[in-house]
Amino acid sequence: MNRLVHVAVAGGERARGVELYEECLALARPLGNERLVAAMLYNLSQQSLAAGDLVRASEQARESILIYQATARDVGIAACLATFAALAAAGGDGRAAVQLFAAADAANPHHAESFDQLERLTDHTGTIESLRSALGAGEFAAAWVEGRALSHDDAIALAFGADLDSAAQSVTDAAE
Repeated sequence: MNRLVHVAVAGGERARGVELYEECLALARPLGNERLVAAMLYNLSQQSLAAGDLVRASEQARESILIYQATARDVGIAACLATFAALAAAGGDGRAAVQLFAAADAANPHHAESFDQLERLTDHTGTIESLRSALGAGEFAAAWVEGRALSHDDAIALAFGADLDSAAQSVTDAAE
């Protein structure tokens, strides 16, 4: 069913995709299928992020990353960290965004395939170059090194410390 949802979302049927992700989540929870719960929460966080609902995206990504952390699923941790990086960028915290993207890169079990693979996987294409331009090469490089050095626990703490009120306010301001 998860693959069918991806097809619906890719075909522009985002609302239907959200309904199906929520249905999958409702089925997975009572079964105790933590891997599927985490995946559905991550997928829902991506849809919330795309819709501009940053608070909901954060809530979904928080629950997802905690499950991935408990089950030692590095690819899930990496994808969720990239989500938190996008949330930090949306909130105007470019330095934290770069650190979180770098932590996602370090957590990526497919690192040999490069961060480009993770960036495509998490659909945040272009965000890193925008951050590099905004911060400047020196500050970007320093934040990247700092982020790559973070443990999973420290990266998650940084993600949870992101100023989501600022992110939500910036979206509200843009809409007005």
